[in-house]
Amino acid sequence: MAEQLRSLKRKRARERSIITGFSSSINSFTGETARDDYEHYKDRLKEELEHMLRVDDTIHDLLTDEEYEADVATCEEYIEVGKRAIQKAGRGLEKFNSTAPTT
Repeated sequence: MAEQLRSLKRKRARERSIITGFSSSINSFTGETARDDYEHYKDRLKEELEHMLRVDDTIHDLLTDEEYEADVATCEEYIEVGKRAIQKAGRGLEKFNSTAPTT
């Protein structure tokens, strides 16, 4: 069980790194950022967030109650960062939709 937990935590560290990278990219977008970039990063961030949540759930099943409480607090921080970046990308896409010519 200890080896499985260690392996899952390494996997989660990778997911967290990817989430941080995508979130940072979205947060650095400007008015010059292409619509395709907004869509790509938003979609990829959603995928990675879902992956991380699945890994988190598996890890939580293996933790003691004390470890669980501390781990959940850290997990919530990454979830919040990811969801805020997804919202920002969504708002960026809304701007494209509101300025798109209608036919």
